[in-house]
Amino acid sequence: MRDDELAAWVSGVTRGGTTSLDRLAQGRSRVTYIARTASAGAYIVRFDTGQGPLSDTELTLRREATVYAALRGRGVPIPAIHGISPDGTALLLELIPDTCEVAGLPPRALDTLYDDYLDRLADLHRVDPGTLELPGLGRPADAAAAATLAELDLWERVFRRRTVRPWPVVELALRMLRRLRPTGSGPAVLCHGDIGPKNFMHDGRRVTALIDWEFAHVGDPMDDLAWWIFRGHEWLGGVGDLDRQLRRWSDRTGTPVDPGRLRFHRALVILRWLVIVAAALDNPTATLERAIYLALVSVTSTQLVRALGELDAVVLPAPIEPPPASAGPAREALAAFQEEIDTVVRPAVTEPQAALRLRLSPHYFAHLTASDSIGPQLQHDETRDLSRLLRRPVTSIAAGHRDLAGLLRDDADIEHETLELLWRSSQRAALLWPATRPKALAPPPEVISRPPAGTRTAAW
Repeated sequence: MRDDELAAWVSGVTRGGTTSLDRLAQGRSRVTYIARTASAGAYIVRFDTGQGPLSDTELTLRREATVYAALRGRGVPIPAIHGISPDGTALLLELIPDTCEVAGLPPRALDTLYDDYLDRLADLHRVDPGTLELPGLGRPADAAAAATLAELDLWERVFRRRTVRPWPVVELALRMLRRLRPTGSGPAVLCHGDIGPKNFMHDGRRVTALIDWEFAHVGDPMDDLAWWIFRGHEWLGGVGDLDRQLRRWSDRTGTPVDPGRLRFHRALVILRWLVIVAAALDNPTATLERAIYLALVSVTSTQLVRALGELDAVVLPAPIEPPPASAGPAREALAAFQEEIDTVVRPAVTEPQAALRLRLSPHYFAHLTASDSIGPQLQHDETRDLSRLLRRPVTSIAAGHRDLAGLLRDDADIEHETLELLWRSSQRAALLWPATRPKALAPPPEVISRPPAGTRTAAW
């Protein structure tokens, strides 16, 4: 729908006459607007452009609408849903007059807020999914293990549908997670599926609404806790005391925190991230900041390989040492070009999207400079490792990755060999994006490897 068509739809649903439609944010798959009406107040509109990395998959706004409707009146803070367009591309929600930003909050207020977020998550997990109307989400047997398998199936379908190039690390993860998934029984819950900072609204003290339910599913509650560990504690940091948060969640739900299942679901969370990144790169749009996604491939791949190794008790080699850098033939030209961008072009650009792209230019220049200086050695090392694993000469990295992905799909018994190769491969790729490199090699929080103090535990 065009903006005028979207405004007309809002007017028809609210009978208020739309006076303005102001874009708040451009997500990877969705655009968010505030719609103001003459007589019915203001609303939030979520609109699927059809150009996001997860467009044309099962993860739709209609799925999200199902969850909002099912949870109404069940003790979980959510915006009220007012309508979904006939084609399923637009969702009309209550406007929560609060914020998802936390910048500026003092540390004590942040601790209180994040504790409250875990409490609200516990309230969600206490709702019996068997009492909810959830058409389209699937309803596996009342066991978290069966639900986990269903979730793996869903993300494999997304991966097959939305990616084009070979992604051997995803193929390996899908194989290993199927083999290593928890097999016992346990209660399934409704999972939010994307727990993390900015996916809730708050008034500075308390959470007032959980938002962004597009990944919701019936599953293992450890799944949501793993999202919080990965997105909150590992990527953002400064989100409170994890031990205390898990104790609060366990006390409130009466459910033990299981470190083994947390390790599994952390790997599954990272796999989802990588599938989204792969889909974004294989389906580029004008709103895509490709430098960020290109850098995230290597960072996320490294974290995923490490998580798989820990899950399967495989001791991976020490991180690789970067090769010595040398002044490549393009270094002088790249430095001159970057100086012209910074001193001449950047000050003249004021349009927001163009300015954003310019702010990302250092990432590209750092990548091109690294490719110029250490790229040839890294390419040599990668083709050497691929040749050894595939037992034939490999002259093209792309062709080697394609053949490796094919072998993994065909059930070749090369999991551990591939794990070690991809451990080195992802680190080499990270060396080529030196301007965007979070702590990819840092170990996961200790809490994943041991029971939180004072928390009930149970073997799966």
